[in-house]
Amino acid sequence: KTNMGNNGSTPLESISKQQVVDYVANLGDKFVDYAKAVDQNGVDGDLLAAMEEDEFNETLDDLGISSRLHRRKLLREFP
Repeated sequence: KTNMGNNGSTPLESISKQQVVDYVANLGDKFVDYAKAVDQNGVDGDLLAAMEEDEFNETLDDLGISSRLHRRKLLREFP
């Protein structure tokens, strides 16, 4: 887990909460509500980088992201 998004060059650990919020919101209209949840829950790059896939899935549950396609997209964006 070294980069934000598939083509990012910034280490995930150094991404701020606001950068994660903005990145998620920019994934598309359907992701704007998820970005709000990310903001309200203080999810930043350091937290994302420390998670294993099962923890990431639990976090998606906590954020109310139930769409399997949206979950897959986020898993791909934040490997």
